Amino acid sequence: MITQSPRYAEPPARPAYPALARRRGWQGEVWLEIEVGPEGRSAEPVLLRSSGFELLDKAALEVARQWRFVPEQRNGRPVATRVRVPVQFALR
Repeated sequence: MITQSPRYAEPPARPAYPALARRRGWQGEVWLEIEVGPEGRSAEPVLLRSSGFELLDKAALEVARQWRFVPEQRNGRPVATRVRVPVQFALR
C-alpha cells in the first residue's frame, strides 16, 4: 500500500540546505518513497524523482531517515506501508 498523504507522528524536520547549492541558487523538488514500519519509523528512502541537483537529492534522503509517521492500520493493527512525499528546496 502506497499513500501520498502521510500522517506524521511529529512535524517532519526540514532538510539542511547545502551551502554550495544556496550559493549557486539551486532550487528544486525531490520526490521520495519511504517505507514506514509498523512502529512508524522511516526505513531507507528511495529517490523517485531528482531535483536535478545531487546535493539537494542527498539532503532530502538524509532528512527523510529521521522522520516518524503514524503507521497505517489494518484490522486495528499497525502495518508497514510506503509513502511518497515531495521535499521542496526553495530560496527565499
